[in-house]
Amino acid sequence: MIAFTYEDARILYNLPGKMKRTSFIYFNLEIYTPSMEQYVQLEGKFLRIRSWTSYVQNKIKEIIFVKQCKLFVIQDGLRRKVSAQYGIFHSNTLLIPNSYIFHKEDIIKDQPFGIIYSGGINKLQLESLMKELKSLPNLPITFSGWSDKWFREQYKKLRITHPDIKVYDQKISPEKFPEYLKQYAVGLIWYSQTKDENVNNIGMSSGKFFRHLSLGQPIIVNDCPGMGKIVEKYQLGIVIRDVSQLPWAYSQLMENYAYYRENIINVYKSKFDFAKLIHPFLIQLENL
Repeated sequence: MIAFTYEDARILYNLPGKMKRTSFIYFNLEIYTPSMEQYVQLEGKFLRIRSWTSYVQNKIKEIIFVKQCKLFVIQDGLRRKVSAQYGIFHSNTLLIPNSYIFHKEDIIKDQPFGIIYSGGINKLQLESLMKELKSLPNLPITFSGWSDKWFREQYKKLRITHPDIKVYDQKISPEKFPEYLKQYAVGLIWYSQTKDENVNNIGMSSGKFFRHLSLGQPIIVNDCPGMGKIVEKYQLGIVIRDVSQLPWAYSQLMENYAYYRENIINVYKSKFDFAKLIHPFLIQLENL
């Protein structure tokens, strides 16, 4: 029995004691933090207390569940450390990045145009980007995903002076998503600093990070802990420390597109191909 999220863990926490012949595994994809209950954003002392109480109860269930598991999986050393700070750790731990299986036919063939940001289009992730974007030259950026009211208000102010910035409020199926991304040259990955340690330390758990790379698509990222170092170490794209560097980063990638694409393909096949990374997990399953 495999749990992937803290919601799974709090449902399953009392089953290991009853199902003696079943091995339980926590293949964790999200570090459960107080911010996930949003207690810090709630108005009124009673609501904050109720939300905090809910978090503590659920966290205890998660801890109980993990102590009875045979195996714990998380994405990298950074997230293992942060997870332990929130009470979740295990003596038998595997580090498996949240990547994809490499398929040669998925690779971008020609050199497309433009920048694509996909996923949550909201204040939580994009506040620092949107504050500075209006002062930059007009850039061919597309935001695709699910937006909140805050972002829509920001975009209304921006689209008059920056007509090349487009927004598509949509959800695309996983099967069609790679082909959609391949219309664009560069992937933009942006995580604004928040009160949530799960987001701040996104590291190798970012699915869109690996989705872009699995296509041979260069990326621009802000200096996220765990992610920025990997991008720089393997030259997978460009890490920017300030939004003002975005036009320069895009220009650099377009001028050297063939180099980045080939380098990403080689690095991904050797370092991040999920078909290879999952082997230690499958071996442990066989042993169980």
